[in-house]
Amino acid sequence: SNRFFCNFGGNNLTTNYTTTEAMNSAITQKANEINLEVTQTINSIQTGGKNLIKNGNFEDGLNHWVYERFSGIDSAVFEIFDGREWCMDGKKQCSLSVYDIDDSNRQGEWTVRQSFKTVIGQEYTVSYMIAGHRTYKTVAIRQDGDDWAYLGSKDYPDIYGGKNANDWVYDSITFTATTSGTMILFIIREVTSETNGYMWFTDVCCVEGNK
Repeated sequence: SNRFFCNFGGNNLTTNYTTTEAMNSAITQKANEINLEVTQTINSIQTGGKNLIKNGNFEDGLNHWVYERFSGIDSAVFEIFDGREWCMDGKKQCSLSVYDIDDSNRQGEWTVRQSFKTVIGQEYTVSYMIAGHRTYKTVAIRQDGDDWAYLGSKDYPDIYGGKNANDWVYDSITFTATTSGTMILFIIREVTSETNGYMWFTDVCCVEGNK
């Protein structure tokens, strides 16, 4: 459950005041300060709780994730990175790499995805960190069913990545579930130059609510 923390430091209301009016003014000022701190704390709280994504930090290898090719780009490698040159310090991350690219096959769709249970009409927020070189990337939320209807998506160009978390993009997508199952997809759509391209992501999370 959410916990509210208030700082009750500052003026001591047991101070001896010269008039009742001065004491009342001090009490009112302190009450306003407390209300402001509580409001700021409430606004900063992230709703949710349990992460609906399994193995979103890839500590359990590639379990619970699947990848597949829908079109285009022929060759790909799906693996876990840990401690390599383009890895964030202290993190494991999923890597999708595509190879043997030329001008005839730069566009396509290689996807890493996971399905999870949702409640129809409930609002959810997914969050993640993403990077990757020489690729146009999409993170998409879709219905887990026959039509795979889109519930939300965001597109990304080159993102440097590497050891420093500041060189990654942290982002989120809020959506309302329309089926009892939903999926998150990380997609390489195009390799922009050279003969290979990369997408890396980690810390994938989905919780109830809109923060």
